[in-house]
Amino acid sequence: MDLRACALLLAAASVAATDVHVAIGGDDANPGTEGSPWATIQHAVDSVGPGDRILVHAGTYDGARIESSGLPGAPITLTAGPGEAVSIEQPGSACVHDSTVELETFDSPFIVSWWIVEGFEIVGGSRSGVDLRFTEDVVVRGNTVHGSGLTGIFTAFSDRPLIEGNESFGNGEHGIYHSNSGDDPVIRGNRLHDNAAAGIHMNADASQGGDGIITGALVEKNVIHDNGTAGGAGINLDGVSDSVFANNLIYEEDASGFAVFQQDGAVCSSDNLFAHNTVMTTDDGRWAFVMPDPGCTGNRVIDNVFWTDHFFRGSIAIWAARPAGFEAHHNAVMDRFSIDGGDTVIDLAAWQALGHGAGSFLATPGELFVDAAGGDFHLASGGPAVDAGVTLAEVTEDLEGAPRPQGTASDPGAYEAGGLLFADGFESGDTAAWSITVP
Repeated sequence: MDLRACALLLAAASVAATDVHVAIGGDDANPGTEGSPWATIQHAVDSVGPGDRILVHAGTYDGARIESSGLPGAPITLTAGPGEAVSIEQPGSACVHDSTVELETFDSPFIVSWWIVEGFEIVGGSRSGVDLRFTEDVVVRGNTVHGSGLTGIFTAFSDRPLIEGNESFGNGEHGIYHSNSGDDPVIRGNRLHDNAAAGIHMNADASQGGDGIITGALVEKNVIHDNGTAGGAGINLDGVSDSVFANNLIYEEDASGFAVFQQDGAVCSSDNLFAHNTVMTTDDGRWAFVMPDPGCTGNRVIDNVFWTDHFFRGSIAIWAARPAGFEAHHNAVMDRFSIDGGDTVIDLAAWQALGHGAGSFLATPGELFVDAAGGDFHLASGGPAVDAGVTLAEVTEDLEGAPRPQGTASDPGAYEAGGLLFADGFESGDTAAWSITVP
């Protein structure tokens, strides 16, 4: 450990954390105690230090811009009071990007770090609901974000963000947008629906500086549906490499399920693992998994369920017959594939003759799921996907946190048959709980 890291840890250990309060009817001249609270979130975020917790009590507030930092082991927390409905409904007077909650120091190399933003309804903002730029180790957790002009939760040049257990819907562009060359994001357990473009858009955008590559992402256990009427996949990847996409449920998508490509990124998205995802696109949608650009190599596509209701498109479209390092096997699929980016179609037998698709099999949603028409994508008992996959060291549990495997081998798709079924939702560490029968 270097001397700077030691100093930060020692400083965090000596922090005396304080709870401060914001409430309707408060006054920013008050001391910020529970009995004498502040009035605005902006005053609160300007007044606290490492380890402090800001409790915002029931009501509707303007947003704020955060320009300070916590410390490792002593983050600053901005949270709704326990069990209280707190809505942040427009950018605050200090916001500079027309986003509702912003974390950044404008025109400064200073990095905003070690914050937790959780438990709010965040509405509006002509740009984004939550806007992180040049941040490190920021947590955005358990918020409901909707009605943003562009993206619900946006990051730029943000390393190690944890975006977890949020619902982001009804936004003018994406549910979550992780942009520029921010590395090691974790995007877990979010519900992203009814956004005009992508559920999750990841774009390394080399024109904006940095190395133009997003690496080390973990995108797992997200429920993504009814996005893409304006284009944009359930999960869109431009310049994303050495990352894992696992246990995501993507359904009723009006574009692709996964789109793996290079447009703005410095590299074609490569060396990623796509495992145990369930992907269903609509009759006006695109391919369940599409990788149309030369140069996207080393991607592994294993233990997924891929289906589309489109009359021509199908399960997997890649840019060449044998992209370097490409693996696709043990997937539950339909009988349509492409090796020219989706222009023409071949069947499973021709796909397997090219060396792809070992252990893959044809199956319909009616055969695979408990009740696909009703939105229950758990695997049917005794169905063709049970024990039909391979067990991967990188994926040890399913969307609900059930261990993999339950039988002789892991099951394709987001759910492991015989796993955990929760009456009120799924449980997985600190992630949010969503209904087991997807609305």
